[in-house]
Amino acid sequence: MTDTKGFSSSSEALIFYKDNTSAILEGGKKSEKNANKIISEVFSPLHYTYINQFFGDITIRDMIMELYPSESYRLATIPGEGRFAESSHHIALRLISNEQICSVDNFQQLDEDQNDTLCQSYSLLNYLIFQQNEEKLRSIHLLRDVQNIPRRKSEKQILMIRIYLFLLNNEKFVEKLNGLKHSPNKIWNDFFLDTKADEHKIFVSEGTIEEFIMSIKIVLALWMRYGYHYFIRKGKINQISKSNMERIMVDYTLKGDNLVDLKELDAILDSDAPSSPAPSSPAPSSPHKTKKSKGKLGGKKGPSISKKNKRSKKIYV
Repeated sequence: MTDTKGFSSSSEALIFYKDNTSAILEGGKKSEKNANKIISEVFSPLHYTYINQFFGDITIRDMIMELYPSESYRLATIPGEGRFAESSHHIALRLISNEQICSVDNFQQLDEDQNDTLCQSYSLLNYLIFQQNEEKLRSIHLLRDVQNIPRRKSEKQILMIRIYLFLLNNEKFVEKLNGLKHSPNKIWNDFFLDTKADEHKIFVSEGTIEEFIMSIKIVLALWMRYGYHYFIRKGKINQISKSNMERIMVDYTLKGDNLVDLKELDAILDSDAPSSPAPSSPAPSSPHKTKKSKGKLGGKKGPSISKKNKRSKKIYV
């Protein structure tokens, strides 16, 4: 079951790997090798399809800013640099001074964590943390005591996962999604099937928002269970302690956090849904960069900051 071949869609792969999570993580060197292959060749493009693409979409980010408005900050994009020169880089922007709050300067240590292409997640966390600090009611309970993104590599990923799940369970957010003109299989590309799915017009197979949300939740569950290894160091399970995530969750419970949201993800993976048939043809490797957002939902361009703007400077958080 650890072959990474032969799926006709990303959603088919999701169901298969959801049903076989325990087998992927079983002990032994052979299992570890297979698990690392799955993380790089399966989890990575699934994460890109359902997390980076979706939550990096201009219209989706506008929805989030409408639900959690800020007078001082905004989500934005700037041109990528270095190995990401052909892509866009997500940031939070401080409006009054045009200062860029950039994850590369403080959180993304690409020389150490070679697959940490989570700038979209960092920027969203930064924006929501700042927005909640402005908002007296602090309507996002997960951020009530959070002043900055956590430093511990696994802990910051847990917070990303929990914030995404919080949004997907937010009735007002889902209502906005249901108001979209087109169904998911006419909007979002399937980068699991083709790393150039946007150019080749290959879309996900989910026909409804409800189906698409469940697919995102499965990716979040896989991310929580073993995918987080991909974004740390060389992206291999044997590079870090397998108990990191479990230790951090114990820390949360000791502080009185019942982790009900993460239990929802556990339940998704531990459900008794029938397994998918074994696969049979190659799956692609992952795109390791964030492509330029085309604002395809509304045809809008996100706020972009020119490199030539000498007054715009980066601040560290």
